[in-house]
Amino acid sequence: MRNYISLLGKNKSTNKDVCRYEGDNSSNLHTLATGISGSGKSVFMMIQVILAFLAGRIVVTFNWFHCFRFADMLPVIREFIENHCVIYSSKDGIPLPIFSPITDSVGNVESQDDIVDRTCNTLASVGKLSSTQRSALASAIVSMLEQGQNGEEIGLKNLVKKLEALDTKAGCDAASKIRSISRAFTNKAFDLNCGKIIIFDVNSLDSDTQVIAVSLIIEHLHRLAAKEFFNKYGPLTLFIDECQLLPAGRDSTLRRILETDRKLGVQCLLARPEAPLDKSQENSTMNLCAYRLFFKPQDNKRRKLAKELKTGQVDKWALRLQDLKPGEAVLGGGHMDNGKESEVPVVLKPLDISQILNEYSDSNKPHHADNNKIEAKINKSKGRE
Repeated sequence: MRNYISLLGKNKSTNKDVCRYEGDNSSNLHTLATGISGSGKSVFMMIQVILAFLAGRIVVTFNWFHCFRFADMLPVIREFIENHCVIYSSKDGIPLPIFSPITDSVGNVESQDDIVDRTCNTLASVGKLSSTQRSALASAIVSMLEQGQNGEEIGLKNLVKKLEALDTKAGCDAASKIRSISRAFTNKAFDLNCGKIIIFDVNSLDSDTQVIAVSLIIEHLHRLAAKEFFNKYGPLTLFIDECQLLPAGRDSTLRRILETDRKLGVQCLLARPEAPLDKSQENSTMNLCAYRLFFKPQDNKRRKLAKELKTGQVDKWALRLQDLKPGEAVLGGGHMDNGKESEVPVVLKPLDISQILNEYSDSNKPHHADNNKIEAKINKSKGRE
C-alpha cells in the first residue's frame, strides 16, 4: 500500500510520484501552497486532506470566510468529504472543552490552577486583553470553576456573566471582548477520534469573531499537542485555507505549532494567495513549512519567486511559473522524485484522486483467501449449533 501522507503530486515531465521525505511523526510535513484565485491550490490541499485521512490521521479543517464550498469542489472530492466528515457549526455552538482538565500521555490530570493559567493565557491572547483585564479574567474563571463544582454551568457564556458580576471596569471590558465568541462555543467535548474529517464552520460569525474563534480552536489543539495527545492517540493534520487571516507573528499560536508541534505529531497544510517573499515575521513563520508549492502567481511576483528557487535560472523558472495550468505547481526544496532524493525544483501536476480512492478501496477489501477463512469459520460455527 502507498504511503499516502508522503504523496504530493506527479512530476509533469515523467508522470512519476513526487513525495515528501518519509520519516516518523516528528518529521516536518508542513506544507504551504500559494497562488492566485483559480490556480488550483485549494483543490490540491483538499486532496492532501483526503490522503491524510486515508493514512489514518486525525484531520481538522475550517470553513471560514466561505472558503470551504462543497458546490465548488470536484464531484469525487465533494462526495468523499460529504461521506466522511462531521461538521461543528457556530450556529449550534461548537464543542470546545477549554475549561475541562487535560490529561497528558502518562495520565496526569491538570489541576484547577493549571486550568486557570491555561485558559487565561488562551483567552487573553485571542481577545487581546490588557494585564488588568487578564487579572479580572482569572478571578472570574476561578469563581466559575468553584461554582461549577456545585452544578453551575461552565462555559464562555457563564464566564461573561462572572466578569460582569465583578462590577469593575476591567471586568466589563474583558466581558465585552469575550462576549462576541461566547455564543459560538459550548464547553462540551468533541471527539477527535471519531474517524471523520472534522470541519469547524464559523461562517455565522462576523469577520473579526471568525478569526478569534479559529484562533481559539487551534490554541486548544496546540495545548493538546503539548500534552502529547497526538503522539498517543494518532497524529493530526490541520488544514487552514486563507491562513494569511490568522496572526502569524513571533508569539502567535500558528508559529508555535509550526515550530514545535511537528515533533508532537502535528502536520499543517496552509494555503494563501501570496508567497512569503519579504522578511516580515509573518512570512518567516510561513517559511517554517518544509514544502512550499507555488501555483500560478501574480504577474509581478514571477521573477521574485523564480529567484526564491535558487537555481540560477531565473528566466527559465519565471517562464515556467507563467505557463502553469490550473492544478499545476512548482515545488522548490528537497523532496523525493520517483523514489530518489532531489533538491531540483519540479513542476507538479495533480494526483488522480479517483484512481487513488479506487486503489485504496481495493487494498482494503478482503482477499479471496480471507473470504474462505471467514466462510469456514461460519460453517464451523453452524456445525456446533
